[in-house]
Amino acid sequence: MAPDPDPITNPTMTLLEAHGFQHLIAEGDILILVRYELPKDDWRVDSGDSSFHPYLEEATCFEANEGNLLYRCWTSLLSGVATQTFYDGSQASGFLTGNRNLPRIGHGLSAIYIGAGHSLTFGNTTYETCVEGSATLFSPRTVDCDTLLWHTVVDADSDGAFLDDAPAFNDNILVQIGANLEEATPGRVGHYVPNARITPMGSLFFSEAFTGIPLAAPEAFQIGAQSRDREGLALTDADTTAEATITTDSANNSNMWGWVNDFNNNHFAGALSMKLVGGVFIGLLAAFIFAAALSLANVAFAGIVAALFIFGFGVLNDLFDYKLFLIVLLMMFGWGAFTFVRPRI
Repeated sequence: MAPDPDPITNPTMTLLEAHGFQHLIAEGDILILVRYELPKDDWRVDSGDSSFHPYLEEATCFEANEGNLLYRCWTSLLSGVATQTFYDGSQASGFLTGNRNLPRIGHGLSAIYIGAGHSLTFGNTTYETCVEGSATLFSPRTVDCDTLLWHTVVDADSDGAFLDDAPAFNDNILVQIGANLEEATPGRVGHYVPNARITPMGSLFFSEAFTGIPLAAPEAFQIGAQSRDREGLALTDADTTAEATITTDSANNSNMWGWVNDFNNNHFAGALSMKLVGGVFIGLLAAFIFAAALSLANVAFAGIVAALFIFGFGVLNDLFDYKLFLIVLLMMFGWGAFTFVRPRI
């Protein structure tokens, strides 16, 4: 391929916030978290648009998937095109301590995790983190840097350990970062941080930044099932050792509930009841499973049993009303009994 005859100007990229956290996964670790923007209209360029300098593997976002945050027109940045960097000093004179590819275009979060045992000084006001364009692709290239806002954890219970104290110090800060992200993103008000907790849709950005964030600060997120102390699964005084009470929060924090919640937010702006959207989804899935089981076994009862498993799964995930499930259960077993008895009459 012939070289590009013209220099490529770096598309706009902006570092909006830079934070330093400590004691997330292990005592003494550091997380460098940034909020940034790569304007989608500037960065949606793939090989179909420019064979010389594509930025994405897939830049086309059809109307039906424009709101799908996982679609490749948001997340398929080519390696090295846009990165987050961290220096133990200024970008001009410090040593490059960490770097990674930015996870998406548009508004996003990125983080560099540094495990315990490092030689860095937490709270150092000279350290800088940046979002940078590729040095080999762009001329001139953008390097947007900032010093860090450090968030110190205090040993509140005076037990000599910090890991158990960190969530209380970090939760509200992460929620505020999520709220800032929500406010900056057009059409997402109320989608990422309603009621001071980060939704499954909002948690996507934090997981893209560093997968350990929801685990390290569970109270900041609706996906509390990832909590290290398993708050969603608890034995009460009335339970035997073989019984457990699964709270509604635990059901609502399942992956399935999160997917349905994101679908509701993306397509209906969260205006519909989760059990309405979930009920339709579970009903369609059960109908498909029933048809598949019926075609394979050629026995209606096999299809009924398979479909009931799907409806039961919906009840456990708080996506299908249990009273309606009992009605469906009676109807399907009634039909199954009728089809079994009828040839014998």
